[in-house]
Amino acid sequence: MVKRTRTKTTRPEDFTGDPQVVAAVDDLKAHLRDKKISDVIDSEGNQYVDVVMEGGGTLGIALLGYLHALEQAKVRFLDIGGTSAGAITALLLAAVDTKDKPKSSYLLERLAAKDLSEFMDSSGGVKRFLNAWLAKRPKLLLALNGPAVVRAVLHHLGLNPGQAFYDWMVSNLEQRGIFTVQDLDERMKAQPQGLRRRDGQALSPDDCEAHLALIAAEVTTETKVEFPRMAKLFWKNWEEENPALFVRASMSVPFFFYPLTVELPDLSPEELQQRWALASFADIHPREKVHLVDGGIMSNFPINLFHVPGVPSAPTFGARLGMRKKHTIQKPAELGRAIFDSARHCLDYDFILQHRDYKHLLTTIDTGPHGWLDFNLSKEAQVDLFARGVKAGAAFLNAFNWEDYKEEREKLAREQQPPAFPPQSPRGASASGFAASI
Repeated sequence: MVKRTRTKTTRPEDFTGDPQVVAAVDDLKAHLRDKKISDVIDSEGNQYVDVVMEGGGTLGIALLGYLHALEQAKVRFLDIGGTSAGAITALLLAAVDTKDKPKSSYLLERLAAKDLSEFMDSSGGVKRFLNAWLAKRPKLLLALNGPAVVRAVLHHLGLNPGQAFYDWMVSNLEQRGIFTVQDLDERMKAQPQGLRRRDGQALSPDDCEAHLALIAAEVTTETKVEFPRMAKLFWKNWEEENPALFVRASMSVPFFFYPLTVELPDLSPEELQQRWALASFADIHPREKVHLVDGGIMSNFPINLFHVPGVPSAPTFGARLGMRKKHTIQKPAELGRAIFDSARHCLDYDFILQHRDYKHLLTTIDTGPHGWLDFNLSKEAQVDLFARGVKAGAAFLNAFNWEDYKEEREKLAREQQPPAFPPQSPRGASASGFAASI
């Protein structure tokens, strides 16, 4: 049997020193002098945007490249959101330092020091099955270890416990002084020196605040969960929990990882139901167990998270992993895959379709031939994904025109304004009055 050889770890310089990365960054800096990206700036010349990142397993390495390109152009981040791999990146981006500091170097350092295969923390026959499957080894090896896989799914609802990932995330956060949700909230509240609007107008409260939104799916009640806003549904003293729990939930690919199973807090039924009003779900009881899995099954690219009507002070950039493609359906498995992908993308696609201005804000990173569940990615594959993200981010910034985007938003805002004298319905009630009564 031939073993698949690969380099376990990399160095940050392997990523940032890659010739494709260096060329893209140099070109970006040469063409981006004094270019306006946002109306929210600070005294160091940083420009601030919101960012939302798509889920995509190990393809999330490309997100680090995208962020690296933006940070090289002195772009920094206010509201940060994502699902699965996007949620992991979003939490680290929010937690490792204050808003005005670049973060991609630290994220690269942590990635370079980690053997991704350690996240597959199963053992025995399940481990052998996964290694054989990822390496595309003979089907006999898969069949021999199949019973172990069946037992794991029946007993644990998944193959990998996910504890290794959780411990790694906890360690990363603790190294940066984040132990609880409250610690994270305090860090995100820190204001950069001289934060202001470019035109001298006062910043709105929404401009000053930075929000974090990590998407998971609670499948017991069919609830799309946004952490940390909805954390109180699951934990009594949620501010004291480690925010690593949120991404442990968001990255739990169904059946590949155990779901994050949470026993609901021991509160009075009335108080618990009051909390669950956030999810519009009343039939919930203390000590009941619920199961959180990858938010990508409901919203893999939650680009609507920070949308506000009118003309924003800062744009909401979105980074997508992989090109949208047409399914070829001839076999039942292909139909099942197409149905699953349609379900997890439809809400996000529908929002983009209804808000045509967002086409100017989105970057689609071509992730090439790499597999989203390949935790045995070689060093070369990791660097290639990072470089693809850098090139996509640089190309996007070179093409983005903030003034044109604001003009389009102004035009949309005028189109959406109600008429000064609402038309009367046949029964004499105004249309707007009827709408208000619904």
